[in-house]
Amino acid sequence: MKFRQINPIISDNRSESEPPFDLVPASLFAKSIYIVFLCYFFFIPIAFCASPLILEKGNHSPLLLEMEILEDPSGDLTIEDVRAPEFSSQFKISPTHRPNFGFTQSAFWFRFQIKNPESYSHTVALENYAVYDQIQLHQFTDDQYRFQNKELFSMVISQKPRWDLFVFELEFAPHQTKTFYLRVTSAITLQFVPKIWEPDLLRELRLKEHFYFGLLWGFLGILAVFNIYIYLTLRDRAFLYYAAYLICLIFYRMEANWWDTIYVFSFIPRVC
Repeated sequence: MKFRQINPIISDNRSESEPPFDLVPASLFAKSIYIVFLCYFFFIPIAFCASPLILEKGNHSPLLLEMEILEDPSGDLTIEDVRAPEFSSQFKISPTHRPNFGFTQSAFWFRFQIKNPESYSHTVALENYAVYDQIQLHQFTDDQYRFQNKELFSMVISQKPRWDLFVFELEFAPHQTKTFYLRVTSAITLQFVPKIWEPDLLRELRLKEHFYFGLLWGFLGILAVFNIYIYLTLRDRAFLYYAAYLICLIFYRMEANWWDTIYVFSFIPRVC
């Protein structure tokens, strides 16, 4: 007996050229992803351009900056170069308020704006809470230009040790907006952490910080001397090793903030 295969007839109103029903959602999803992709790369950069920082009187916390960054691998670019259209368009929005570039020989330019919306003058402190070999600050208004240059070792040798080596005081007239360019170089890891403070608040905070660190390191120093005394009395090397550990810990923490250079080794040229 022979069997004949019968193909079932499905009755619907679709033409043969119409895509199957289950492919339509996938097609719409792909189009949606494509539209989102275009919006991200073409419209988002425009929406996230660095906006001026608005000053407020009586701030009790640091104001982080919105910055644009330009890397200069050769280190030869001048302020005239980075303001020219060729390089000015190459500034990129910083993805973080604490950019870290690691060990690098490049010079980095940072561009940002600060606005004083009030009807009175305002003075703030721009702090860079890190240690650099050199930092240059260029200030621009409509009719004024000001340049400040700070080099670590020349400042350490030429003046008394200070906590505010890399602090700039910025003065603003009523309703004034200033554009700033910062050029930074460092022989160690380059981490740029700029903050805007009320000058009195920053001074009070740093002096308290130094006072408590001084107490801590003084306590560790006394503890190290006490362990050396016990070693000389009992001749147990465990106390000597512990004293050496404490001394290394003190100098490590000082070196991490370059306080050894600013507060200790800065006296060597005067002694010699």
